[in-house]
Amino acid sequence: MEWVPDRERTIVPDVMAALCRRCPGRQECLLWALTGDEQGYWAGTTRADRLRMVSLEQTIVETADWLQDLARSEATAGAIHPVGDGSYFWYRRRGCRCTECKQANAAARAHERAVARQKAGVAA
Repeated sequence: MEWVPDRERTIVPDVMAALCRRCPGRQECLLWALTGDEQGYWAGTTRADRLRMVSLEQTIVETADWLQDLARSEATAGAIHPVGDGSYFWYRRRGCRCTECKQANAAARAHERAVARQKAGVAA
């Protein structure tokens, strides 16, 4: 798992979120990340979540959970498939434009570009 990715998603990946929600040191972890203005996923939050928490003056894990639940809800708003089933197929073939499907499409397109660059490098 990559706790400090090159590009942070608005939603903490499910496996990480589940680990963080069970961690007994989560509040301390959150305070550490807030104090150090850390990058990456800390205590089940994104950097954007933590910035918003500071602006709201609510630096507790319950606020973190609320922000992540809100982000997950917004990500699936308008989905024409069950939550968690967003994919390239739903985006391209069915026209779903929920965040899940947009991310799946972006990942597929990035892969296509990488393959094309690799082929171009081999051909050169």
